[in-house]
Amino acid sequence: VRYLYMKWRNLLSFYLLLAGAYQGVPAYSMAATAKPATKLPIGVYALAGVDARFPFDDLGPLRQNIRNAEIVALGESMHASGGYYRMKTRVIKYLVEELGFRAVMFETPWGDAEQTTHYVETGRGTPEAALKGLFRVWRSNEVRELLVWLRDYNRKHPRDPVSFAGFDIQQPWYDARELERYLSDAAPDE
Repeated sequence: VRYLYMKWRNLLSFYLLLAGAYQGVPAYSMAATAKPATKLPIGVYALAGVDARFPFDDLGPLRQNIRNAEIVALGESMHASGGYYRMKTRVIKYLVEELGFRAVMFETPWGDAEQTTHYVETGRGTPEAALKGLFRVWRSNEVRELLVWLRDYNRKHPRDPVSFAGFDIQQPWYDARELERYLSDAAPDE
């Protein structure tokens, strides 16, 4: 299984520059065929924008940089930025649809994210309830749209679903109760 982690400390060494930033135009309002006004430095690639409905043509360099990686980490310089979250949704869709990644993990306690996992994997519940399983910084319309897309993807691909999980080592006590429950079920006599 190829994993996609969303954790700022484990950033993928792939620098993205939105074409709109070069032209002073909001990236989300640009056409998918926009080109940067100036030549970009080596290793920096122009993107059509953050709209998840854009085609994936401009994300081709990401495939080359990932190659056979089993884990891709996406991060942001600050939490709670709609633009970053929209771009992450676009990249996650690309990684799932084009590169075969089948697990998405968010920086949030594993146990708390169980309701989010349940929503993405079974389609039961509401996206609003699913958001409550994530740290507050992820409770946005953009992340809601991603969860809905993951749920819809799984409905359309029941034999090739994308799994979802939380992970966060900063507060292990959040997951202690889940770990204790798992261990008592897996090895009740020990």
